[in-house]
This record gives sequence, C-alpha cells and structure tokens, in this order.
Amino acid sequence: MKTVAKKVKSPEKSAATGMQVYWSTVRYVAFVLACAVVLSVVFILLCNDMFSFVKPAAEFTIVITEQNDTAAEVADDLKTNGIINIPFFFRFYAFITGDRELAPGTFELSSSMGYEAILLKIGKKNAPRETVDVTVPEGYTQKEIFALLEQKGVCTAEALAKSAKEDEFNYSFLEGKTVTDNWLEGYLFPDTYTFYVDDTPKRVIKKFLANFSNKMTLTLRQRAQELGMTLEEIVIVASMVEEEARLDEDRKVIASVIYNRLESADFKCLQIDATVLYALGEHKDKLTDADLKVNSPYNTYIVEGLPKGPITNPGLNALYAALYPATSKYYYYVARPDGSHYFAQTSAQHQANIRKAQAEFEAAAKATPAP
Repeated sequence: MKTVAKKVKSPEKSAATGMQVYWSTVRYVAFVLACAVVLSVVFILLCNDMFSFVKPAAEFTIVITEQNDTAAEVADDLKTNGIINIPFFFRFYAFITGDRELAPGTFELSSSMGYEAILLKIGKKNAPRETVDVTVPEGYTQKEIFALLEQKGVCTAEALAKSAKEDEFNYSFLEGKTVTDNWLEGYLFPDTYTFYVDDTPKRVIKKFLANFSNKMTLTLRQRAQELGMTLEEIVIVASMVEEEARLDEDRKVIASVIYNRLESADFKCLQIDATVLYALGEHKDKLTDADLKVNSPYNTYIVEGLPKGPITNPGLNALYAALYPATSKYYYYVARPDGSHYFAQTSAQHQANIRKAQAEFEAAAKATPAP
C-alpha cells in the first residue's frame, strides 16, 4: 500500500495569500468607486450644461449667416460667451436631435437656456418658414400653373412636373386615369393658396387636388350622374367652357351648345378652337386651315365627341355651367369684341353672325389708336 504525502500550507503562507486577495479586492473596489465618481461628475457636468441647472449668468447675441449655419461652427462661439460649457456635447446633442442646420438670423441667447431651448430658437427646422400667397387664375393650364409657382419661389416647374408624373395621389377622381405628362390637367383647382417658399412638390400638388375634391361636393358629383356623365367628362366640358367664355352669362349657353352637338347625329365634331390651341401648345389670334388639321386627340375638328382630356383647369363657375347648362337649341356661337357671343341654331344664321362679328372687330380695330 502506497502512502501519498499531502503538502500542508504553513500558516505564514496562508496569511500572505489572504492579504493579497484582500488588497486586490480593495484596489478593484477603489477603482470601481473612482470610475463611478468620475462618471458621476461627468454626468453631472453634462446634465448641468444640457439642462442649464447651475450656470453663471450670461447673455449673448449671436448672428448666424448662410456661411456659418451649423451647430459645429456655432458651438465654440456659445462656449466663448458663456452660454454653454461643453461644445462637443452640444454638437453631439444637435446631431442626435437632427438640429445640425441652424436658421440664419440674429438671436438673443442666455446661459439659463438648455440645449433644447437654444436649438428651438436657432434650429432651422424649428424656425418659422417663409410663406408666399399665390393666386392661380381660372383657365391656367398645368404648365402655366407650374411656371407661376416657380416664379413665386414655391417649387421649380421641373420638380412639380416630375412629382405630378411620379408621385402617388390617392383621390377617387383620378382612379383609372393613365399617367401622362399632363394627366392632372383639369384638377389643379384655380384659387388663392399659401405655400412655403421652397415647398415640397408633392405637398403643393396635393393642395390643389384636395381643394378640387372639396369643391366637387357630393351634390355636384350626383348631378354629373344625373346627366349620365362621368366626373372626367364634366371637367372636360367645363375646361372648354372656361376657355371659350369670357362673360358669366355666356358660360351656361356655351355649355348647352356643347351638349346639343354631343347629342346630335348631325354634329360629329365639336369644332372648338380652344382645343386646337391646346393641341398646338401655343396661343394664336387666328387659326389656319393647317392648324385645324393638326393630328391630336385634343383637336375637336378631327376628333369626334369630347377631346382626350381637359384642356385647362376650370374654375367653379365653369364647372357649374357644365353641370347646369342652359336649355337652348343653339349649335353655333362666335365671339364678339366685347367678349360676348352671338349664338345660332343654323349654319346660315351662324355665317351671318360671323360677318357681323367680323365687322365689329374691324370697327374696334379702327377705333383703337395705333401704338
């Protein structure tokens, strides 16, 4: 039988090992406590700076320009003038909250303001945005409206056209329409709007469409159904009325001429000059025979029935005229110098009216002094 001798630690070695463990533990605890104290001090300093718990009183008027408009560039000025104490933490806070860009201007700041209060005052995203009022006349086309909005500083015409074609606009009256360059024609309701300068194109277009939706009440939509027409067809008729009529009293009568022709087997084409001008994409005082033959789904001299779509953006009066036309037996009309029209039932009457209108235009031209 083999005997194994066990080593027995001496009391002195055991005591020494115990002291080592003890001092190691003391050092670890001391280190942890020191870290905690340092972190606590840092936390207190950061919180004091961020929330402005305890700071010496200070005031500072800062001028922020377009060339000096970021939190990183402004933080050192705030530190130098006693508004904040820790610039890098201010910049970090601005980065986290998304307030890195600041609004140009002159601002009064004080050391009693925390980071949030400072950025609420000087942050670009929180600053009041410049607005502009834009009056869109009745009868403006989509192209003219976009050009006007660009002129007023709302959006570029290019950005608006891109949004009109690429963004989604969820309105019932647009359902089923094919997206083209001018597919919103007729639905950009003419009115006075307030937009932001450098606004978002989609937001701008939605304002027009929402206004159209509100103006076309349930009663008006039901009226379209009573006439056996879609809302699109009503807008097309209204757009032609808008372009052809200059006086309110003529609108409903011109609408009646359009409907009379649509319902008559004797008139396959509406023959409305305004649709030819839209097809040409330019304004002319007088159309040529070649113009009247231009190959376009908008040219009502060659297209039977209604044109492909609206030719302008009609106002409420034109829409009402299309929905509540006058009762007449007219199939023709011709414009007079004062903006009114002669109306006729027969071609012979119409030709006589044309001669009278031409004589009036000639007389008006002679009475007008040469420039």
